Amino acid sequence: MKTPTYRRATGIGLLPLLAACGGDMNGDAHAAGPVVRDSAGVRIVENSVPAWSEGTGWRLSAEPTLEIGMLDGPPEYQFGAISGVTRLRDGTVVVADRQANHLRFFDPEGGHVRTAGREGGGPGEFRMVTLLRSAGNDSVVTFDVGNRRISVFAPDGTFMRSIPIQGDTQVTFPIPLARFADGSFLVNGGAPGASSSGDGASRRPVSLYRLTPESGLSHIARFLGNEAFVQTEGNSKRQQVSTQALPFARSSAFVAGDSILYAGDTDRFEIGRYAASGELLSIIRRSTPAREVTPADIDAFKRESLRTRAPGSPGRARMERALAEMPYPATMPAFSTLGTDPGRNLWVLEYEPIPDTPGTWTVFDPTGTMLGTVATPARLQVVEIGDDYVLGVWKDELDVQTVRLYALEKPAASRAAVR
Repeated sequence: MKTPTYRRATGIGLLPLLAACGGDMNGDAHAAGPVVRDSAGVRIVENSVPAWSEGTGWRLSAEPTLEIGMLDGPPEYQFGAISGVTRLRDGTVVVADRQANHLRFFDPEGGHVRTAGREGGGPGEFRMVTLLRSAGNDSVVTFDVGNRRISVFAPDGTFMRSIPIQGDTQVTFPIPLARFADGSFLVNGGAPGASSSGDGASRRPVSLYRLTPESGLSHIARFLGNEAFVQTEGNSKRQQVSTQALPFARSSAFVAGDSILYAGDTDRFEIGRYAASGELLSIIRRSTPAREVTPADIDAFKRESLRTRAPGSPGRARMERALAEMPYPATMPAFSTLGTDPGRNLWVLEYEPIPDTPGTWTVFDPTGTMLGTVATPARLQVVEIGDDYVLGVWKDELDVQTVRLYALEKPAASRAAVR
């Protein structure tokens, strides 16, 4: 039997900083900084060059400083479907597994300490658990899709309380996305009543809500949502409707940090900075050329879409027909994912159509000034960004999941620039 995979490394090398696009790195460009203007009371920050000079940017350790998970061995180190990860102040790592419907607690060295929760509808039980993050007092906040509630656990795994999601009967499938500093939650409520007008490409709008235990759900804002391709097969008596992701699909991205909501549609590199009430405070932009979609990109998208579908299966046949009929855009989305860190910096992930590609995150300080870029390893889904670490879920070639923690190195010069 293999021993559990968990390690803590020291004295390791660092990944090089990726140079930011859009302008050279000379001193005059740095001195100019972003262009800031006001439009109807909204501050607009236009960025073209990074504030970090060469060699001063943030970077991740070349190897993870902690890794938890394995293919074979004790069950507490095997994950079925990781749906969230967070790190507490004492270094404890908490992992939510929606297949097992429980939380697993690991010590700073990666050793399993305890398991909390189980399948069911009672207090501290789950029907489909998703981990949000740790709160300021290190309590662990989770969301249960099946029981439609938020549950809070103590750092030792003891169940503390639950918060039912209520307040708007039109929101049939609310998904909490993040937690504000005041204890309220950012919730994706979809768009009641919005639907596709028929077969072909469509974009279903999405509405964001704020959830408080006292007043329930209150509407914040509405965005364009995700692009999809709808296909109907069969006759009037028996129809089958399938919805597939469009190639290089545009989407809407959201993240909450402290008392601020960052949100944007990925059609262009523009992110709005909102108060938790929904008031638009400022707009952050980056001047960057659109990436063209090439025939090689389309071929790679088709291969990836068919990779897990067995030859000759009905699912593969439907996907092949969809791939033949789908429209292919001329350019890629501008970005894909948003994140924040404890320093109130905004992280924006550059769009990459192939999952094996390393990630490139553009980092903006709280004023909206572009600092530079940080590279993350291929196949790593970043879940949490700390002051000195990046925590995520990594998949190997067999899609086996492990939790990885990387050190986030910040040279003194870049820390001074942020202040």
